Amino acid sequence: MKQESDAKTERILSIYSRLKEGRVISRVQAGAEYGVNPRTIQRDISDIQNFLQNQNNETGEVQEIIYDREAGGYRLQTKIDSQLKPEELLAVCKVLLESRSLVREELFPIIHKLSNACIDDEN
Repeated sequence: MKQESDAKTERILSIYSRLKEGRVISRVQAGAEYGVNPRTIQRDISDIQNFLQNQNNETGEVQEIIYDREAGGYRLQTKIDSQLKPEELLAVCKVLLESRSLVREELFPIIHKLSNACIDDEN
């Protein structure tokens, strides 16, 4: 049983390494290479995606595995999330408001600029 677990760990890390290198992963080809069902590769990719979502919350670097029809497989897409999330913006505004170091005429333009800088086209 230990060998089976080691093989799974090595397979998942190998797939992740390939994705980090910018390579495209095909379920069928990877399944044949590792001697497993393509559905197993799909589960491995889902495990990697779950890991990446947890990392996104900690680092601010948004990485996700997407299916690329043109390439015929999965690839890793990375983007940096440089905008404040609504809850982060709220925290900054609370600190500014509660510090009482600025007068109203100074404070509100800053808050408006912050909120405008953090709002993207979708929101």
